[in-house]
Amino acid sequence: MKTVYKVDTVPCDTQMRTILDGVDPDCIGSIFKLIFGQLQRGKVLEKMVFMDGYYLLSVDGTGYIF
Repeated sequence: MKTVYKVDTVPCDTQMRTILDGVDPDCIGSIFKLIFGQLQRGKVLEKMVFMDGYYLLSVDGTGYIF
C-alpha cells in the first residue's frame, strides 16, 4: 500500500464504513454511470454478459492495474 498508493497505514473496516456511510449514493451515481458507460462502449464488459443481458462479475478490490 505504501509503495503504490503512498498510504502509511491501512484503515480498518470500521473506519472505512464510518467514512463511506457519510457518502450519499446519489453523489457517486453519476461517476459510476460515466465509468460504466465507458467500459460498455470499450467492449470491456462483453465477456461478462450473463443471463438476459445482465453482467456477472466478481470484484474483490485486491488488484492494482496500471
